[in-house]
Amino acid sequence: MCGLVGLWCWDTPIDRSAINRALGTLHHRGPDGTGLWISDDSRVALGHTRLSIIDLATGEQPLHHPNDRLHLVVNGEFYDYERIRNELTSRGARFRSRSDSEIALWLYAEAGERCFDDLNGEFGFILWDANAGRLLAARDRFGIKPLFYAVDSGRLLLASEIKALLALGLRAQWNVDGYLDAAHALQDGTLFAGIRQVPPGCYLSATRHGVSVRRYWHDPFASAASPMTDERAALDAVRDQMARATRWRLRADVPVASYLSGGIDSMSVLALAADAANRAPDAFTIAYDDAAYDESLRARAFADRLGARFHQVPVSGAALADNFAASLWHSEVACFNPHGTAKFVLSKAVREAGYKVVLTGEGADEIFAGYAPSRVDALGGGAAMQALIASRDRATYAVTPKHATAEDLPLVAQAFGTVPTWLRHQMAHLLGVSELFRDDLRASWSTERPLRAMLNYMEPLNFPALGTVDLGLALMLKTTLPNYVLVTLGDRMEMAHSVEARLPFLDHKVVETAWRMPGHMKIRDGLEKYALREAMRPLLPDDVVDRQKHPFVAPPSATDPRHPFGAMIRDVLHGSALASMPFFDPAKVIRLTDRLGSMRDDERLRHEPLLMEIASLCVIHDLFRMSSSNSSSLKSSGELCAMDDRGLIAFS
Repeated sequence: MCGLVGLWCWDTPIDRSAINRALGTLHHRGPDGTGLWISDDSRVALGHTRLSIIDLATGEQPLHHPNDRLHLVVNGEFYDYERIRNELTSRGARFRSRSDSEIALWLYAEAGERCFDDLNGEFGFILWDANAGRLLAARDRFGIKPLFYAVDSGRLLLASEIKALLALGLRAQWNVDGYLDAAHALQDGTLFAGIRQVPPGCYLSATRHGVSVRRYWHDPFASAASPMTDERAALDAVRDQMARATRWRLRADVPVASYLSGGIDSMSVLALAADAANRAPDAFTIAYDDAAYDESLRARAFADRLGARFHQVPVSGAALADNFAASLWHSEVACFNPHGTAKFVLSKAVREAGYKVVLTGEGADEIFAGYAPSRVDALGGGAAMQALIASRDRATYAVTPKHATAEDLPLVAQAFGTVPTWLRHQMAHLLGVSELFRDDLRASWSTERPLRAMLNYMEPLNFPALGTVDLGLALMLKTTLPNYVLVTLGDRMEMAHSVEARLPFLDHKVVETAWRMPGHMKIRDGLEKYALREAMRPLLPDDVVDRQKHPFVAPPSATDPRHPFGAMIRDVLHGSALASMPFFDPAKVIRLTDRLGSMRDDERLRHEPLLMEIASLCVIHDLFRMSSSNSSSLKSSGELCAMDDRGLIAFS
């Protein structure tokens, strides 16, 4: 919904011009208005760029408590807010607006840190509590909305996007150790030195004595210990919870549209929305020029069935090439396929059609076991089974790592008792990337390094004993879902064009319901997402319900120099950025690109994710003018590390 900036300067007055620059970098997140509050002593500032969706007339921010001691900025939406607002009013709250955001101010005033119990939605917020001398910054349970922070030169800086932190004076510098640890994908780090994320389901609390990060939501995994045994009741619960979550996400003072592919996830959301509103929202679908990846005919047929107005958005190879850099500027992360760029183009079409809000189907695969690795685990694993599953769908094969499996990963087996195929694939991809490292990095790297870092990050979660399928889902939910899927296919691509996405599958009550289902309800007889398919069967055509999972990927063309996108990628890899980055040996990368023409099609396809990641890092290097030096701006990272050593940055 909006863009946030927060700043607490402990020793020096705030630079107002820097705050304004930071807000300017977030204009795309909130083109409908800008608000700024600075404390009387010029030490604390909260900034906000607004995308008006609820309470168009009086919903400006920052929000202030009548006692003038609490100040708040919010990004996102709180659902069921009208009921909560009425309850708070009955207890004496005096609201100044009609927006959903203001309930967080009064819930905190009433209950402090327990306010999160009543907040359901996609959100990030920053609150200044003058009485306590505390700044609190929180993020929703699944990391749908972004929130970054850094400690630098006696300042705490927070923002919805990294570029706003850079505008506040941080230097753009590669986080070399973080990249080697895969912190940008598997933990709470970023590609930028000294900049971290507030993890999903957590809040940051800062006083003059230090900064801590605490968990307010302890995840749904424990519910697996009390599974639902009545299958029919379980399926009814899924459908009922999804119907409620979708209905809540239709609440807006502006029209709501929906993304639509040829799969069960987005079709379920569209069908539930049509049922709740007695009319189907407009449906927007990507149309690729490669039939193996295009689902627009299926999507159109379903839109016609529901009576939804259908918008087909062509995405050609030339369009991917033209928009690749812009999509990376907004995502601030590396990618392994240009599907994020395709989503960037799709979101632009939504905004040009006059919409600010769109429903999406992200999250279903991570909670109902929709990906091929989960299917492999359910069928007993094994390289042959992986190859069989991948070969059934070209799109799945295109995003399977070049190395089909990694090593046995004893660290993971020791920690969890089992090793999910998803994690083997993650390590296999990292192993492929590492083969192109500079020699000094390659000599000091092994899959054990990112595994140890990830296990250390996961340790406070206290996972219960989970089967292999559920463990893979749990790890996805905590790592690549917030750090990749919800970035490249979510918030950052939509908000690039001032469009807010709403995700019914990631309503936490839906997720908790899914986690109460035993594994055999998630995958049955090799069919992924069995529970979701059967729960939605009354609303969908049988050929949709029974169709093999088709992952959302753009046609892989990075290794084809005759293709417009492939030609662009080749130019990037032959440019100066590759040698300027601190990671890769340019000679190794160029030798690989020169060999592509002599490879079989399937072999070349397996190199796509690897070369896409390297090319996207090259583009990020140039866009943000990244520094490779280890001497100048690691000051902010060093402060964070020092604070860690004193126990001030810690999970609890």
